[in-house]
Amino acid sequence: MPTVEALESLYGVTPAAEADSLCLSHLVPDAGGGWAAEYRERHDATHRELLGDAGEAALSLLRPREAAEFADRLVALDPFHERACRTLMLAATAIGEVDRALQAYQALAKRLADELGAELVELEAERVEACAQDLGRGARL
Repeated sequence: MPTVEALESLYGVTPAAEADSLCLSHLVPDAGGGWAAEYRERHDATHRELLGDAGEAALSLLRPREAAEFADRLVALDPFHERACRTLMLAATAIGEVDRALQAYQALAKRLADELGAELVELEAERVEACAQDLGRGARL
């Protein structure tokens, strides 16, 4: 049977946390003029992907508090990130914070409606909405 350390390494939680610590400071928006914009965008996209992967890995290792931390950080960087919302909902539910999970869903739905004039759409959104409905019925995910 694999050790916790082996699973963390396999699923990327510890390496992701270490990589995330290197991404804490964002690249200065105006530094370097236009030539640096592509690199800033790529850095930010990689950081968001890293946080999403780390949150899901933490959930799979039954470490919901860490998953919630990664998801919270990702939502702070990208308030419209449906994957982060779903991870936060699952993690919050796993630690018994169902109200927090429902608030995460409601906040995302409101942001999408207010900012984009849209409802949750596509497969990812359907999964987030299904989680919210289950939570509303008192289900433990």
